[in-house]
Amino acid sequence: MNQIIQSLMDRKSVRSFTEQEIPEDIVQVILEASTQAPTAGNQQFVVHENSYHELSAKELQDMLSSHAGGQDYQTWMKAFCERKYNSDFSREMSRSVRKYLEDFAR
Repeated sequence: MNQIIQSLMDRKSVRSFTEQEIPEDIVQVILEASTQAPTAGNQQFVVHENSYHELSAKELQDMLSSHAGGQDYQTWMKAFCERKYNSDFSREMSRSVRKYLEDFAR
């Protein structure tokens, strides 16, 4: 199989991280490559180094307001959350987790 295709097939999600820093030149190569990937809604990438932090309401609005199109931010955010959290998928996930936790608690 083609090495590039094999690399795509072998990809994995990582949710455990070390404190090892990534050299800036490697970060730049990764970012450059990521701009070639298709993204839903032409989203942009955010690189956050060193730690996670909670965004203030203002920071969140500044980051997401460009996605609101012609709507004001509050209207857009309300519609986004309703689509996200009131979807069939979200309701099914909530039901499944609730059932799992009920069974686990026994």
